[in-house]
Amino acid sequence: MNLVPKVISITSGKGGVGKTNIAVNLGLSLVQKNKKVLIIDADLGLANVNVLFNLKANKTINDLIEGSSTIDDILIEGPGGIKILPASSGIFSMSQIADSSQHILLSHLSSLSDTFDYILIDTGAGIGKNVLFFNSISHHVTIVVTSEPTSITDAYALIKVLNSKSKIKRFKIIINQVSSSGEGKKIYGALYGVVSKFLTVSLDYLGYIVTDKNLQKSVLNQKPVILYAPSSPSSLCINTIATRVEDKLQKVSQTGSIQLFWEKMVKNADF
Repeated sequence: MNLVPKVISITSGKGGVGKTNIAVNLGLSLVQKNKKVLIIDADLGLANVNVLFNLKANKTINDLIEGSSTIDDILIEGPGGIKILPASSGIFSMSQIADSSQHILLSHLSSLSDTFDYILIDTGAGIGKNVLFFNSISHHVTIVVTSEPTSITDAYALIKVLNSKSKIKRFKIIINQVSSSGEGKKIYGALYGVVSKFLTVSLDYLGYIVTDKNLQKSVLNQKPVILYAPSSPSSLCINTIATRVEDKLQKVSQTGSIQLFWEKMVKNADF
């Protein structure tokens, strides 16, 4: 049996719910707990992760897939040693990568399996092919939801598609942009009620993140809020979620390499 990194997707049915901010700050919180973390910007046509870090990406996943660069050429380092695999921006062909490109990417990523404790995948929003692919190769699919009714309905739609197409049965939930713990639990309860009525899946509540002006300011300053305002309400919420991730998501043990695991998951999926 091999110990492999915990692969966690941060995804959503609706855009604009803050999943990239969550991926970046959750990754930094785990780094501060002495974990080795890689963030993959999997919104392949609309890159954002390196922008939030105020880091320039000279090479991207597109160069990796085309074969013009190695993964070492592309990886960039952020605060505390966190590593980022940046995506391209404004390249339409990357919005739906071919099956052959998926296997090329998985082959390169498998070379990093001994390097990291966590691989966080910041996916695009919706139910497109890329979103389904990156969620299908994750051990833990984490869906970000806000109080907007469309966010809840779109989260349900994403869960339904991932369950039917990729056979995923367990989902983690983070509620973002709320005023209190009570509001977070209320929104989670609304989603749980809809999902449990129509689908045979399980939901695990990881926590909530409050609406915080410090978070908005940190985005404008291109400095993650965990670093910009470490004692702010949103930073404290993110740190609580990071602790729960450590406690709940144990080191994954599996037979064979992580690439074989990934390729098996892709083969079993229908997208």
